[in-house]
Amino acid sequence: MSKGRIRSGYQRRILDWLADGGGTVSDISEQLELRMPHVSLALRQLRDSGEVVREDQSGIRGAAHRLTTAGLDRLQQDSLHRIKKYIKEIPVNGEIILLSRDDSTLLLGYVNEPPSPLIHLPEEDNLFDSAPSDDSNGNEGGRWAVVRGNGIVWYDIDSLQRVEPPVKTDAGTLVDWSQQIRKIGLVSARLLDNTKMWKITEGTWLKSPNNNSQLPPVLGNGEHILGHAPGDIEISPPLGIHGHLSSTILRSLTLSSLSQNAIVIGELRENESTRLLPLAILREWLIRRHPRIDANRLNEKWNLLYQYYATNKGTSPSISIKRELLADFGEVKWSDSTVQHIELNGVSENGGICIYNWILSQPSEFVGEWNWPTQNNLILLRRIIGSGSCRILITTKGEFSEITKSNLLLFKGTGMARVNLQIERGILLPLSLAGNKRTVKSSYSSRFIPANAAELIQFMNGEQIEQSFSVESDYQFSSQIWKAIDSLPEGDADYANSVERENPLAAWISSPKQNRIQCWQRIGAELASGWADLLPIELCDNHLLITAIAKAGDGWMEDAVSQLKSNFMIHNQSIIEVEYLLKDKKAKSFLATAILLASETFPPELCDIIAESCKIWLDAPHFSCQVLQALFPLGKELDDERMELVMKCAKASQSHPRDSVLAVWGELIVRLQSRVAISIDLVRKAMQVLPHTWWSGWSSEWLQMQLSVSSSRRWLSENYKPWPALICRPVGEYVGIPGHTIIHKGLVTNSESLLHILLLEEGQGKAPLLDLYDSIVNAEKDNPIHKGRIHPLVGYLTKPVETWPSIATDILQQGDCEVSALLYGRSFRNRIEQ
Repeated sequence: MSKGRIRSGYQRRILDWLADGGGTVSDISEQLELRMPHVSLALRQLRDSGEVVREDQSGIRGAAHRLTTAGLDRLQQDSLHRIKKYIKEIPVNGEIILLSRDDSTLLLGYVNEPPSPLIHLPEEDNLFDSAPSDDSNGNEGGRWAVVRGNGIVWYDIDSLQRVEPPVKTDAGTLVDWSQQIRKIGLVSARLLDNTKMWKITEGTWLKSPNNNSQLPPVLGNGEHILGHAPGDIEISPPLGIHGHLSSTILRSLTLSSLSQNAIVIGELRENESTRLLPLAILREWLIRRHPRIDANRLNEKWNLLYQYYATNKGTSPSISIKRELLADFGEVKWSDSTVQHIELNGVSENGGICIYNWILSQPSEFVGEWNWPTQNNLILLRRIIGSGSCRILITTKGEFSEITKSNLLLFKGTGMARVNLQIERGILLPLSLAGNKRTVKSSYSSRFIPANAAELIQFMNGEQIEQSFSVESDYQFSSQIWKAIDSLPEGDADYANSVERENPLAAWISSPKQNRIQCWQRIGAELASGWADLLPIELCDNHLLITAIAKAGDGWMEDAVSQLKSNFMIHNQSIIEVEYLLKDKKAKSFLATAILLASETFPPELCDIIAESCKIWLDAPHFSCQVLQALFPLGKELDDERMELVMKCAKASQSHPRDSVLAVWGELIVRLQSRVAISIDLVRKAMQVLPHTWWSGWSSEWLQMQLSVSSSRRWLSENYKPWPALICRPVGEYVGIPGHTIIHKGLVTNSESLLHILLLEEGQGKAPLLDLYDSIVNAEKDNPIHKGRIHPLVGYLTKPVETWPSIATDILQQGDCEVSALLYGRSFRNRIEQ
């Protein structure tokens, strides 16, 4: 077994994931967001080395993989290698060191025991920061992570042997024998807020932030406090928790924690002389009793029951009906009034189904138990948890059975009133239940307000919020903002009008959608950048779209430019109405971009506007790829005037960043037009930043150029490119870069010229190259195709299309998307030509 670090990032991530339990290839691919071919290849290598075993007694397909003792040992050796690599000395005030990071998985080294399994980490390197100023608001920002597995394991830094943790003396000081043994505690953790780049690099020493930052949505987006994590941190998860608790006391405490202003469904055993159930449940009961009955007959039966149980004046139900109701619901009084507590004691499984079918038709939020088998009712249980009204559903019978893959899970913890909240596989956070002490968070008390419309939309959608919520010291201002947010999504026109002069942002947020255009015209100038995103694009005219873009986020800006492009393509004359905005400093670059994107449909009389827009766009280029393709479309003969524009753009592009799309395109154009050789560095840069289809016509030549140099071979192994889909394109296809069209020659490469592929190091870029090589060898030897790594049918790309089997649209769902698209496109074209 290889001692030291695990060199393959894929293998390390897969081994680490399997440390929390087994899984199939598709499970690993989905959870780690890796391509299936990459996962399959890595697992095969791990099986060969004995670090992973496949449980294939019932067949290979869908078989689970599990970690072996050798695999666990390899993970440990990788951790020890990182101690040796990064820890030479422990700096003064150093508390934590980041030893490794693979996506959201962290390996941390601690000098002292972490105070909680819910770890707070700084947003940036803070070890050598100066003390905070007096006027600091205390919001340092940070990230949250949860400790995995069995917690911290201590090692001697010098010998790398397991040691006992530092011991606290009676005086409360740490005695870690620092003069004799230097210790570090290893903690594996999962980062909870992984959507925004974290700027900490491996080997960086940190200290814990002085103040807690906002919890990520998975722990803090709910309105009700479930419990407290160690460190007295309030945890308020979003709706849709699935708990599995057999303890009556734990169930009661859990429901109580989340029950304020909610309907409670469970075995409550409250000391009431009469159990009440909502009368409307009987309608659901009738539907189940008579599944094929028509609506009119159902209403007749329902009205008879309603009259009898609501007024005691109607016709009494038959004895058989009363017996069935007694069997399903027990002794109960039916009420036409609101019932907040629904007792399940004495209710049958059929009765429980009726109760939950009824609650799903109600607007109220609820908490509940499910005291019957789960497997036969999975569809209903998924509806309950995903309803948007269920705060928590607790199953009670038998072993835990997963209902959905996306919800939070709750299990029994260690100790009284303690539970474990499972955030994701292998990540458990211990909580002390809040019970009925304090269950509601006050949003008005929060000093955090969304920094822009994009964050507000994320917040409303329950998505992950980036750590850029602004902190507002003005309590009244903050409260007005949160009151405006609480009015969404409908908004509140009266409230918006009442605060418009005092708090324009609160007025803007609470304005109903249909009032937004007029509201923007009144107060848009007073709003900060980033708030135009609340404008409904479909209701905006061209002028408003152009002028609002300067105060919009990237997403809204892209949609607005796309809308302008469509408007200009349909109505060319509408450009004349907004042409004057090409002189507006804030709006002109976006307007110029939209004009150029639509320019393919313009008549000759608009050529002056195209030239002026191009000049403006070159100073602030947006959508570089799309604009260049629209200005200089491939396969279309360009006249002298348009070729002159090509060269002007190419020369102007050299003032832009060297690695930008525009600069690389411009350098290629100049060299191609001047017939100057293209350097290997420029080739590599072009392959890295330009769309694949632009350089596919040179892909054979460029690949051989890169394979001939050892440093380039390393680059090829590290960078994924769908080589079979680039080299095996049909003869005669128009390709090339905008302004320089060439004709693809098809497959002109032989296996001998690609032998260096076999020398490549392991990496994500190796699989498509091996597929290309194997496909060409099989074509040369007239062998059957191999099972591809990046696509199962990739081998057909080197075979005559006439020999292909029928290829249907479902191929587009398999493997590499560019290989899939090429296979389907060539097959479809062949069927037409036949």
